[in-house]
Amino acid sequence: MEEIYIVSKKEIKRRIDAYTALIIFFFISLMFFSFKNVVRYLNISIYIIIAVSLFLYLSRIVLIRYFNAVLKTDIRLSHEYIKKGNIKYFIKNIKKITIKRTTKDNIREIKIKFNNNLTTYINNSTNDIENFLTKLKKYVTEETTIKTINEPLDFDHLIFYPVLGVLIGFVSVQAIKVLINLENGYMNLISYIISSFAFILGIYFILYKPIYKRDERNKQQADYIWGGIFIIGAILVLISIIF
Repeated sequence: MEEIYIVSKKEIKRRIDAYTALIIFFFISLMFFSFKNVVRYLNISIYIIIAVSLFLYLSRIVLIRYFNAVLKTDIRLSHEYIKKGNIKYFIKNIKKITIKRTTKDNIREIKIKFNNNLTTYINNSTNDIENFLTKLKKYVTEETTIKTINEPLDFDHLIFYPVLGVLIGFVSVQAIKVLINLENGYMNLISYIISSFAFILGIYFILYKPIYKRDERNKQQADYIWGGIFIIGAILVLISIIF
């Protein structure tokens, strides 16, 4: 008998709210910790502020579109297979199950590794994920390794993402101050490192498709979008060095 597990709208909303809190507090802290320089170089700062605001706003739109698409993805489970979208994984091929739990002992994600080196993920956007795990444990063979790991922090806490946003904003401002005070040779070297890292990250998203591997929907575009953003960013950094 096949059981269908739908995506939780509540969890999707929580994720969108968490990202919104992150970028809002990141932007606020960015403005707060660089306020003197913003005022001093207002003619230039205004364009930077607009660019950062636009980027954060567009990133939120991309995220919402992605999550809205995820809402249409169901997971099906039977004693023979797990089906995500049009991809079917056979239970008999499961080699290892890794369960990641939150500090409140809720399931964050289930990583399932198969004998043919394929890996799939079931995360907490799935309704009744505890029931899914219970059924899955009954279906797998005794040779299947089952491991549980626990998150060190409460990533679902109300203040976690606001605090993270402030911290990222503070570190970003301090890093920019250090870069500005560096000599041209060191500045160029760091710029090359940043550009190379962004380019590699872009290629990683395009080739490895980490987002697709977690939801496995048809016409997956999120990996290509983020890959393109990182590659374009790498090119822009290189152009800034040359000119």
